[in-house]
Amino acid sequence: MSPGPSRVLVVEDDANDILFLRRALVNRGVDWELDLARDGEQALRILSADPLPSHVILDLKIPLKNGLEVLTQIRSQPRTRGIRVVVLTSSAEKSDFERATSLGIDLYLIKPVDFNKFLGTIDQIVQAWSVNVSTSL
Repeated sequence: MSPGPSRVLVVEDDANDILFLRRALVNRGVDWELDLARDGEQALRILSADPLPSHVILDLKIPLKNGLEVLTQIRSQPRTRGIRVVVLTSSAEKSDFERATSLGIDLYLIKPVDFNKFLGTIDQIVQAWSVNVSTSL
């Protein structure tokens, strides 16, 4: 497997989506250490502690603080500014895409409901994160 992150924060409130993600990672032989946050406030607490994840998979439609608020905080803090982020969301809204892209993300992906298509989504994330570059801000 290509080099990539070892520690990934997954910010997702839907238990089924979390299960889908874990199954897809196992299916693809990806052995990232996953931290899980089920809402935006929990994500920000994890990001303020050590060890700091190097990568984040971020849903936009999460409780307490939405994903765009979390992403804004990530990019505004020197400690977290360089974290690589993939948005994996059900939102196909152009404004969400534009805002996330303007803040600096690696990919914006719409969650597929079919597991085989979800495997392709995981392949895209793995490929994007196998490239050893930081998100440009």
